[in-house]
Order: sequence, then structure tokens, then C-alpha cells
Amino acid sequence: KGAFTGATTDRVGRVEAAHGSTLFLDEVGDMPMPMQVALLRVLEEKAVTRVGENEARPVDFRLVAATSKDLDAEVAAGRFRKDLLYRLRELAIVLPPLRDRGGDVLLLAQLFLRQAEAQLGLRPRTLSAATQRALERHPFEGNVRELRAVMRRASILCDGGAIAPEHLQLGPQLGPPGEVGDSPGERLEGLSEAGDAPLAEARDAFVTRYVQAALDRHDGNREAAAAALGISVRSLYRYLNG
Repeated sequence: KGAFTGATTDRVGRVEAAHGSTLFLDEVGDMPMPMQVALLRVLEEKAVTRVGENEARPVDFRLVAATSKDLDAEVAAGRFRKDLLYRLRELAIVLPPLRDRGGDVLLLAQLFLRQAEAQLGLRPRTLSAATQRALERHPFEGNVRELRAVMRRASILCDGGAIAPEHLQLGPQLGPPGEVGDSPGERLEGLSEAGDAPLAEARDAFVTRYVQAALDRHDGNREAAAAALGISVRSLYRYLNG
């Protein structure tokens, strides 16, 4: 009590709470240097000292750490401690990026589609053969997060039945930053602003905004915007006019 402002009761930290179990640290490559030092000390001494106390408490836990960074490169750049890397690398599992995992793309696409349907209360959709080929060809620089966002968007844009390639919107970014976004995930963020609006209303608003951004991108050239979106000029007019 009294170790810092508002400290009125004892609180167990995450490391101490993991005693006898497993502690998972995500994106450990982004850990600040002072925290790396503290973690290394815990791993070496197998003990933690609570804030405001002098006596160390023993801890015994399994540590699982994940990162999307090349830790050898981070060590070379002086941003990650080599001794900590040695401790973490007792057993390393390298997970290839999604673009190198072949059939996993379609399996995960189906999973994320089912999840989106359940969350949004949509009727089941299928993936057309052309859509499956488009998914398999796409590099997915954003890995699984990008694929999840793509499938959620496609489930919203598709009125039902089979999802077509144009519902995926995997082409070049069509809107300037701040309007449509620089990634599939960002292009979906605006939907949260609709609150509890009916799904059809939220979808129509999203499509109108997306199509308008494409039109702006192509300086008002309807034919070019429609071609980039994979739709007809007639459909472009329909989306813009609601």
C-alpha cells in the first residue's frame, strides 16, 4: 500500500499470475529495451519483485513469445538484446506468411466468411471459382488480418449467393488516404460509425462512399472508375444514386 498514487490493495502482476501455467507475449520484438532487461532478469532469476516490496517472489511458468519481426536484424540494429533472444529461442517455430501457405488461403477464407455471416446475421454465401482464384493469387501483405477484413467486406457487399471477385476489392487502392484508407482493414473502419443502423443501410452507405472515392481517384472519369471497380458504368450510376 502506498507504493504509488492510488495503490490501496495488493495486485498480482501478469508474470506472477502466470505461475504454474503459460505466459504469452505477443509482438515481443516491439518491447522497449528497459522491459527487455526486466524480462531477462525474471527468466534468469525465476522471481519477481512487486512494486513497493523488497522481497522477491518465485515464479515458474512457460513462456511463449511471438513476433512478426526479424529478431536477428533487430539485434544487429541494437533494438533487441542478444542475450534475451538466446533465452527465447530455445524452441522456435517459424510460421510462413499467408502467401506462401497455398491452400490455407481458401480454408481461412471460408472460416472468416462463416464468422462474418454469423456476426452480421447474413445468409450463407459461397465463393465462385473466379473468386477462389483471385484469393489464391493475391499476395496478402497484411497476412491473416487482411484476409479476415477482405472476407468481412465481401460478405457485406454481396447481396447473397456467390461472392464474386469484385466483392473482394483486391485491386489497387482506389481512395486517397483518410477517405477510403490504405488497407482493406482501414476501409472497413468507417462502418463502425454507423452504430446499430440496419445492415442494408450501412452496406449502401459504405458502397456509395467507396464508389465515390474511386470516381474521385479517376478525376470523374466514370468509365475508368467502373473498370477499376470491376462493374459496369450503369452499376456505378446506380451505386452513386442509391
